[in-house]
Amino acid sequence: LSPEVSYVIHRALQEGIPNGIRHGKSRRFEFSLEAAEGRIRFRLKDDGAGAERIVPGFGLSAMQDRVAQLGGSLKIETGPGRGCTLTILIPAA
Repeated sequence: LSPEVSYVIHRALQEGIPNGIRHGKSRRFEFSLEAAEGRIRFRLKDDGAGAERIVPGFGLSAMQDRVAQLGGSLKIETGPGRGCTLTILIPAA
């Protein structure tokens, strides 16, 4: 991976895990990183409480900006009782 992609992945883990613990009371996380079809796919899923909706704070907004700078996308899936899943897709260099 390029240094830029590695940095985005590292920072997403640094933000995603503490957020899951702090806001969702998560105790378990599943992480995957795959390269396929010309893109890198990052996925971080937790077993937390989930939420009706996510209001991005500084950390998630910064994550979105970093991903967008690389031409990628960030998707957050959650719901009450369903935990939270962060999916980042970044074009492979």
